[in-house]
Amino acid sequence: MELTEIQLRKLVERVMELTIEMTAGSPKQKALVVLAGSDTERFSKVLQTLKVNEKKDVTVVTSKEQMELEEVGRLVCQWADRIVIPEEVLSTRLEYEEIIFPVMPRDVLAKCALCIPDTYEVMLIQKAFEEGVKVKIAKGGLSKFTGNEPLAYQETILNYIRTLLGFGIEIELDSDTEKR
Repeated sequence: MELTEIQLRKLVERVMELTIEMTAGSPKQKALVVLAGSDTERFSKVLQTLKVNEKKDVTVVTSKEQMELEEVGRLVCQWADRIVIPEEVLSTRLEYEEIIFPVMPRDVLAKCALCIPDTYEVMLIQKAFEEGVKVKIAKGGLSKFTGNEPLAYQETILNYIRTLLGFGIEIELDSDTEKR
């Protein structure tokens, strides 16, 4: 079947109309942001970026102990749409398109790479793998080397990072995270 130029143009216009209709009413993407470590400044920037620039529905998972810290409580109340505790998020099906770690402490990084699920962060990552949810880490959220660490130690940590990449975890550049 041959289409005339007018028919093709009408078809393209209709597809564009349907696309606009479908995307206009689409719900916000849901992101789960994990407070791991103690870098509240980075945590704050990521939360703010997700809410202001991306207009995402942001849920924060944080322990009761972390919420008792005044700075953390203030940030979460200011930028999060919802707050969950680790036990809650681990006991239900994940309803998020992505899980974001603004900070990834080395102990969590190593345990994740070695598949040692003895922290809620690692258990959450494993759950995300099982349910097909994207996991993202801010590159600037990875601890930098001081230069005093033995070379073998540095290589081991870099291998853990390669392992996480092999698992499909995305490590984004800071500028990408801040644009998100």
